[in-house]
Amino acid sequence: MESPGVDNVAFSNDDEITKNTDETKFVTSPIYTKNSATITTPQDLDAGIINGQDSDYRPTCDGQIPCKKTTPNGSAKAGGGRGGGGEESDADNLGLSDEIPKANSRLNGLRKTGELKDEANKQSISPSDKNAKLVPKKSNLVFLDKNINLLHCVSFILGSIIGTDIFFTPHGVLTNSGSIGVALLIWLICGIVCLLVAACYAELATTFRKSGGEFTFLYTAFGDRPAYVQVWMALIIGRTGGMAMMSVGFATLSSRVLYSGCDQPPDYLINLLAAATLSFLVFVNFVSVKWALLLQVIFAAIKVLAVLLLIGAGLVYIIQGRSRSLEEILGSPDDVTPSLIPVALYRGLYAYSGWQTVGFLTEEVKNPNRTIPLAMLISLPLVTAFYCLITIVYSSVLTPEQITNSNSVAIIYSRVVLGKWFWIMMPLIALSMLSSINGMIIAGSRMFVVASREQKAPEWWSMISVRWRTPLPALITLLCVSLIMIPIHKIASVLGWLYSFLWVSVGCACAVIPLMRRRQPKLQRPFTVPSAFPFICILFCVFALCMSLYLDARACGLTLAFAVSGFVVRRILEFLLLKTLWFPRLLDKITLFIQKLLFVVHQEKKTY
Repeated sequence: MESPGVDNVAFSNDDEITKNTDETKFVTSPIYTKNSATITTPQDLDAGIINGQDSDYRPTCDGQIPCKKTTPNGSAKAGGGRGGGGEESDADNLGLSDEIPKANSRLNGLRKTGELKDEANKQSISPSDKNAKLVPKKSNLVFLDKNINLLHCVSFILGSIIGTDIFFTPHGVLTNSGSIGVALLIWLICGIVCLLVAACYAELATTFRKSGGEFTFLYTAFGDRPAYVQVWMALIIGRTGGMAMMSVGFATLSSRVLYSGCDQPPDYLINLLAAATLSFLVFVNFVSVKWALLLQVIFAAIKVLAVLLLIGAGLVYIIQGRSRSLEEILGSPDDVTPSLIPVALYRGLYAYSGWQTVGFLTEEVKNPNRTIPLAMLISLPLVTAFYCLITIVYSSVLTPEQITNSNSVAIIYSRVVLGKWFWIMMPLIALSMLSSINGMIIAGSRMFVVASREQKAPEWWSMISVRWRTPLPALITLLCVSLIMIPIHKIASVLGWLYSFLWVSVGCACAVIPLMRRRQPKLQRPFTVPSAFPFICILFCVFALCMSLYLDARACGLTLAFAVSGFVVRRILEFLLLKTLWFPRLLDKITLFIQKLLFVVHQEKKTY
């Protein structure tokens, strides 16, 4: 049986191929080409494009392609358009006589192999829709795509945890423990506890499947007030203050290269360099999420390289027999003060903070049910090993007084073990700090997006750039507030006041697990932890909170004052929104202005 050609086949709405009758038929569906990206759609015809080539042809009023009419005996009869006649076919007049047989062959090949319907489904074009648009395989919808893989998650965790307690002031655990043996034991205990807490966060993230971290967890279980406090504290001091402090630290180390003969670079240079650094990282996050993720991997790799260099050089120093004696390293039992052990444990728990970052990015993680728990399982033991090894090499090379009295222990240590090559550590440490800043930028902006989406923050925070697919308004907010905080010289002390708030947030997040298991026992939980894990974590969080009150009750009071101020601001805003007419209109005008200025819209696809 002879195979029908283009002339005598037509597409129905069900994508079925039917034989043509004696009447003239019009191919209204697009022409699909196998192994080729050339597809002719009604929109192409409107532009005069046929099979990827320009043509003088303009379609009839309904945008259909006239084809030759076939008589019952198989001879071609002249036809011109719908019901028209003539000696020459319209295909010949249009110069398509060579194109139609080619299309005929391609269509028959697709029909025989059963790929025609699959090709149509892939392109998502309705043959009956005159104004159908060619939808590419990659959606044009505006939303935050899933770009984060396992390597990115590990980079976020390592980049957020490793920092001050290795490069600058590692004496928090070592000094208060009294001996290297007790210090190693404390690092192990803290590592295990934080791994349990991270496992609880992994269950919460994979259960709710939403970004936002503690905001999402607390909002789902306890309502909007605890969640609102999370956003408020992140905005006024938490995320923004941390970004400012880390930027100043990077600028201080970098400027010492230019002012190597001076004790301290001028403040204005440090502030300008910190502002430039912060602006550059936020700009990268403006332009592309993938670029920001690539920078995170690079900076985290530099940080791990710096740690490995410190550990490797120290081990070589010890093997060469140039370290302190074993008796000096181990110390005597009399050096251990039992009353200081809780302080050392408290310092160790805080040194591990940073594993929460991945919970803020859940919606953008590929296969989060596997990726997030696996990232936690890889990163926390690795960080624990780093802390233990750094403690050993520092204690073997430096005296307790050198470790305690220095604010840049890694630099002093590298002078001893690396000799004239010690200068390598300074740029490595400076660049490694950028991973912490970049992680704060990405995590903080996602919290603002989710908070706005839940109507607990300004509407424009949740909008996404149409051009770059990034949360542009949230990033700009973070940048502006952080730039204001850079000149505040005591920002590090202010951030120290938030220790108590950290443990309250973590404890409440862990309490969500037993609460939601009781409320919604049938809720799908791809990753679950034993029932005892949340209670163990809550117990250690209560311990850390009590230690915060014991060590600095004034800081806890100031933290409480910050939180209460958020409720005061909220009540004022609620009054203006509900009792006035001008304030909601003003917010609408501001939102519209920001949309036009930044070309941003709400997410057009649900990502959770």
